[in-house]
Amino acid sequence: MVKKHERTLKMIDQFPELWNSGMVVQEIAPMFNLSDWTVYHYLQEIADNMGVPRETLLTRCSTPHYTGTGNYVKPVDFSGIYERLNKAKELLAEAQEKLRSIEDTV
Repeated sequence: MVKKHERTLKMIDQFPELWNSGMVVQEIAPMFNLSDWTVYHYLQEIADNMGVPRETLLTRCSTPHYTGTGNYVKPVDFSGIYERLNKAKELLAEAQEKLRSIEDTV
């Protein structure tokens, strides 16, 4: 049996948490100084430990798109979007009111 490196053992241990947070293999591998291939090699063991089919770990519909270059499309931060939209709505209403008052004076 081949002895696993410490970084491989750490990856196997931490993979479920990282994967559940939305990360994909291509993001996880460099964190442990491992190749994508090495992580793929251990996916069956990881899947068995997690009690899920290996294919589950290969499918991630809600993650950023992997371009194959190591660059990912960064997710857009929508936190506070409603507050910003409401503020914009208020500013627009104020601008419309000012325009109406200008039209009334002309």
